[in-house]
Amino acid sequence: MKSMSRMGMWRASTIVPDVLLAAGLIGLDVVARLVPHAPNFTPLAASALFAAAVFRVRILSFAVPLIAMALSDSVLGFYDWRVMAVVYAAIALPAGMALCAGRSPSPIALLCLAVSSSVVFFVSTNFAVWAFDTMYTHDFAGLSTCYVAALPFFQNTLSGDLFWTCVLFGGHRGIRVLLATSRPERGCRVTGRQAAAVRVAEAAAPGRAPALQLCRAGGSRDIPRAASSSRYSCQ
Repeated sequence: MKSMSRMGMWRASTIVPDVLLAAGLIGLDVVARLVPHAPNFTPLAASALFAAAVFRVRILSFAVPLIAMALSDSVLGFYDWRVMAVVYAAIALPAGMALCAGRSPSPIALLCLAVSSSVVFFVSTNFAVWAFDTMYTHDFAGLSTCYVAALPFFQNTLSGDLFWTCVLFGGHRGIRVLLATSRPERGCRVTGRQAAAVRVAEAAAPGRAPALQLCRAGGSRDIPRAASSSRYSCQ
């Protein structure tokens, strides 16, 4: 029973933060699409990248852009289901790309992911418009005209993806740094026997006592960090 209870608590502590963050990202995406804005300058792709990078249950990252698109489209209006299917797939693709990139992508990797997301969205969605709409002739000239006409939208897509990627990942990094600097320092917990061993080892070989290992071992007594030298610092 205890193991089942602990498993349930672990699942709750893992899923609940992800769900709350997902709700915030979805709200941001929906508002960004509904308020007046430059066409395609939205955080949809960036939020998918961000969710895939920070969620503990990473599969939930696909839900963020898809739910945001569905909610905002219910207000803005739906269109040809074939074009919508391509648009939704292109919006969810950044999450899959970020999953392949790992937990902590470098700034260069994030830049490449954002640019790739913009390019894939531009190529795939405009091809769908050309293929399923009657606006353009179904030949090479019509396809070329479609892509040329969409170039201003691509500029907005690329600018929006880069901007919102910097905002989300930069803000996340800044918050983590602030929390780390404001967190009170913790002491090292060691037993009395371990503390005596540290003193003996320090007397025998100054500067070489294995304090870090003792700190990680745990125990019943606190040795405040402020009272110890840098050799006894704990993470």
